[in-house]
Amino acid sequence: MHAVFGGLPGIGSPGRIGVHCGSGSFLPDARLTSKDGTMLRCTGLCGWMMIVVGWLGATLPLLAADAAERLKLLQVFQQEFLPVTPGEGKFPASFTLGTPNGPFTELPARKVTLTAPFALARYEVPQNLWEAVMGSNPAVFRRGPQADERPVESVSWDDCQTFIARLNERGRERFRLPTEAEWEYAARAGSTTRYPWGDDASGFATHEHAWANSRSYAITHPVGQKRPHAWGLHDMHGNVWEWCQDWYAPYPEGPHRDPTGPAEGKEKVFRGGSWYDFPVSLRSANRHRHAPDGRYTAVGLRLVIVTGGMR
Repeated sequence: MHAVFGGLPGIGSPGRIGVHCGSGSFLPDARLTSKDGTMLRCTGLCGWMMIVVGWLGATLPLLAADAAERLKLLQVFQQEFLPVTPGEGKFPASFTLGTPNGPFTELPARKVTLTAPFALARYEVPQNLWEAVMGSNPAVFRRGPQADERPVESVSWDDCQTFIARLNERGRERFRLPTEAEWEYAARAGSTTRYPWGDDASGFATHEHAWANSRSYAITHPVGQKRPHAWGLHDMHGNVWEWCQDWYAPYPEGPHRDPTGPAEGKEKVFRGGSWYDFPVSLRSANRHRHAPDGRYTAVGLRLVIVTGGMR
């Protein structure tokens, strides 16, 4: 048998290790040729050690470079959050959650007041960020041009919690999913219309702002390609649905302050519509739900950085 491994730094670059095993032998005869042509030879246990050292010499620099790229990706992503302080500037303190005379899942429409500041990601979590944190990419739409910039999908609510926990181990920021109230508040961007750009689902404005059926071509698209809404958030409507923190339940009556949903339940809420849905499903108030362990090709996530108040 003969095998060749990569270079060893410090001995000669490039260097080569040739491994020779005679018939019936498992002890290698490792020979390293340096850049100047000098050959070193080591047999038996020493040979195995030389093989391991050679493999590490070739692999560790690649791992270090990969880790550096991952760190850079995380740092860039963390810069792309919209700081939201309800009650200050363009951010209203209160808004109407739900739809008067709408579907039963959106009733009753009620006044909701948010008091805690938060920062919401300008983009849905892309595949390259998910893979950098988790080490794998579950997305169905992971092939093709710019696939790593498409939103990750086929992730359950439970998967998202694992992803967030790993993110929270890496730095000072604390990430979580948005509450359902935070999500609709941000999606509306101060509007009272069905969509942040108006009431007409069939108009050109919908496809300017959102990847929806039938202009999505039955696939996700790189995040941030469509026009943002008035607060500068991209893809709040369309591309992929976005998991929220809350358990699903019918809305309670009356005004509420900083609602976080019921304490327990069977299904988690997701919002926003997707590439699969027609524009009518992209309304700001529309809400859907699935079991927390369910994975779907039209559901992904968007992150919140906690800046005060609710954890």
